[in-house]
Amino acid sequence: MYFREDPKHAAELLKQAIPLMVERKIPTNPCNFALWYAYVAERDHGLKKELDRDFSSSKSYFPEKSEELFFDYFVKPFISDNKDAQAAVVSLLNGLSSSALRTAEGAKDYGQALQQGMQKMQNESDPAKLEETLKGLLRETEVADDLNQAFYQELRSANEEIESLKRQLKDSEQNAFVDSLTKIGNRRSFDRALEGAMAMPGARPFLLLIDLDFFKKCNDTYGHLTGDRILAALGKLLQTFGADHIQVARYGGEEFAAVLSKGTIEQALNLAESIREKVTKVKIKQQDRIIDGISASIGVAQLRPGETKESLIQRVDKALYRAKGNGRNQVQSAEASSPEPA
Repeated sequence: MYFREDPKHAAELLKQAIPLMVERKIPTNPCNFALWYAYVAERDHGLKKELDRDFSSSKSYFPEKSEELFFDYFVKPFISDNKDAQAAVVSLLNGLSSSALRTAEGAKDYGQALQQGMQKMQNESDPAKLEETLKGLLRETEVADDLNQAFYQELRSANEEIESLKRQLKDSEQNAFVDSLTKIGNRRSFDRALEGAMAMPGARPFLLLIDLDFFKKCNDTYGHLTGDRILAALGKLLQTFGADHIQVARYGGEEFAAVLSKGTIEQALNLAESIREKVTKVKIKQQDRIIDGISASIGVAQLRPGETKESLIQRVDKALYRAKGNGRNQVQSAEASSPEPA
């Protein structure tokens, strides 16, 4: 779920979310803010439906349900492919919760012991009994101190485990979004990049689909290992075009994609033409021969207002196949009145 609104738009959404929370008597904590911000921003229709169903009135709020929704829609998507990480997070939280409960109960008992001890000392004049009361308080203090020390150690261990989990999740996320052969984004990365670009207010991103020409023939002639080397070379080439506003990915098979979150049609076409030209210069050494003559056909399309991701992909796919049909090794745009690349 992406939140890339500018400050003004974000403030407007927050102004809409707060009255809904107040009306339903929902505590204004960070988890609830996120849920109801997403609600008014209409980021996820499933979440909106669940919030309407479960929090329809001022008497329907249950913190457990709110926390469950926050986990499902904001936390789980980022660790859904790492079951070990999920289990570790749950175990960590359960352990800290138990330790905190023990410490809280110990503090409560210690407080009661102190209060009783003070009362005894105020009403007692016998030195022996005073000494006995003081010894009892000392024992209670040691017990409380041991509980606090144990909790402190658990917090330190939890912090170390959290750092380890962060590293694991970072590695896991990288593996989940990177194509192992080409070392650029995979199809999942492409989906995330395109959806993120489309979610930006007022944005009209561009999509490029890049397909290697006659790749099946290449595989049949030179073998799949050589084909893989060509795909890896194209991935390395596309990495050079990556930027903050340009995300590249392997779309599937011998097809690649680039998402431009901003720019003009001229810039999108120029990028496509630069990629096409550099593909023709790729050379692969195979034993005593050099394999060259590699080319790619590219389709380009810009998101239309209100258009779905599926429709955009369909239009750019048609432009790509038009490039194939017109002789390959060329760029075709889905935009009717697009200027020629500079």
